[in-house]
Amino acid sequence: MHSGMYGMYALQEGVRQMRGTAPAQIPGARISVCHGVGGMFAASGTIIMSNAAASAFEIGLPASDGLI
Repeated sequence: MHSGMYGMYALQEGVRQMRGTAPAQIPGARISVCHGVGGMFAASGTIIMSNAAASAFEIGLPASDGLI
């Protein structure tokens, strides 16, 4: 795959680390943070991924949202 955008590679690596399928796997990896800058007006974005299950309480949502 060649997207021409570095940020896509960071996302791909983060997802693979969380799945446990990365070629350079970090043993016991549970959290991945990807940050990218660029685009119009120096836009930026950050995504935090985890492979641990979270309850609605842990992520600050009411239990009625059906995420439990």
